[in-house]
Formats: sequence, structure tokens, C-alpha cells
Amino acid sequence: PKSLVITEPPIAKFGISSPYCIGQAISFTDSSSAPNSTLTKWTWDFGDGSAPVVVNSNAPQTHTYASAGAYTVTLLVENALGCKSIAFPQVITVSPNPVTDFRFGKACLPAGAVQFTDASTIADGTQNLFTYNWDFNDGGSSTQKDPSHNFATVGPFNVSLQITSSAGCVAAITKNVDSVYAQPQAGFTANAEVCTGTAIGFTDQSTAPKSTIVG
Repeated sequence: PKSLVITEPPIAKFGISSPYCIGQAISFTDSSSAPNSTLTKWTWDFGDGSAPVVVNSNAPQTHTYASAGAYTVTLLVENALGCKSIAFPQVITVSPNPVTDFRFGKACLPAGAVQFTDASTIADGTQNLFTYNWDFNDGGSSTQKDPSHNFATVGPFNVSLQITSSAGCVAAITKNVDSVYAQPQAGFTANAEVCTGTAIGFTDQSTAPKSTIVG
């Protein structure tokens, strides 16, 4: 008689880092096991039509998706005896990134209150779930959707807005805000001495930096 040693097949398993966003490298971490043996081969299929990745170590793998959607990622492992596991699948949903944009108004010192209006969008229509991080380039910040900010000087200021979607995808934009104007300064000159009955000439010397006096 001959003795046969029957070895349990390996078990494939892995974890995935989040968030899952277009163009962002996602990390896949192996946690497979091989009872009474060692693993020697890992075959990753990321489910987006790209060629499977075959490696001989359990080092984490990264993959970047070019479009939003649901993808079935599978891992197949093999041990030193040539035994293969059942393919282990996980479905991930890759989300679109926000398209960040904003508008801003004008303001005059000393108040210098500029109104900012968010104009950001996202392909899946979930912009009502955005979170906001404004940096006004003068030490000020805000997490409001449409904040008003008081500037103390005319600038200009490189104001940035970072948007985070409900899926954790992030995008940012920076704009040059050059719409804060100095307070107009009224001034005039006149003849120092005139005779009674003589017309007095007044010369306007008012100033309005970066702007025009209209009245």
C-alpha cells in the first residue's frame, strides 16, 4: 500500500484601501493563507479589462481606474505543491472626482467683505453632500459652502477651495482674487485768497486706487 498526503488548498483573501476614486491609486493587500504549505504565486485581476498581474510575493498591489463604475477584483493564489485556491472576489465602486469651481464678488475697504459662491459639480449629482475647505491666503479659512470673508488689504489673494465628495474623492482649485479696492480718498484744492465777488476755483484731487471715481 502507498500513503497519500492530501493537502488543503490555499485560501485567497485580500483587503482594499479607500477611497475609490478615478485616477487615484488604490492599494490591495493580500491576506491569503496556505495550510501546511507556503504560497508561491498570486494572480490579480482588477476587473477593468487590463491584463491580470501575476507575482511571486504577497507584496501589496496598486491599481488606478480610469472611469467610474463597479469592478469585480479577484485574487487566485497557488502554493508550493501546485494547489490553487478558489478565486476570491470583491466588488468595488469607483467614484468620480468633484469638478471644483467658485465665483467671487467685489468689496471696498475698510470692511473688505467679499462674497464667495461655490460652483462645483460632480458627475454623479451628489454635490449637495460636498464638504468644503476654503483658504483665503490671509490666514483665514472657512468650511461653509458660500462664505463671505473680510480682507484687511487690497491683495491680490490666491484663494483656494478644496472639495471632498461623499465618497471621499478630493479636488481643489486656486483663483487669484484681485477685487478688493481701497477706500476712495476725497480731496481738493482752492485759491488761498480771493477778492469779494470773484469766482473761486476748486480742483478735485480725490483718489481711488485700482478704480474710478464716478460721483
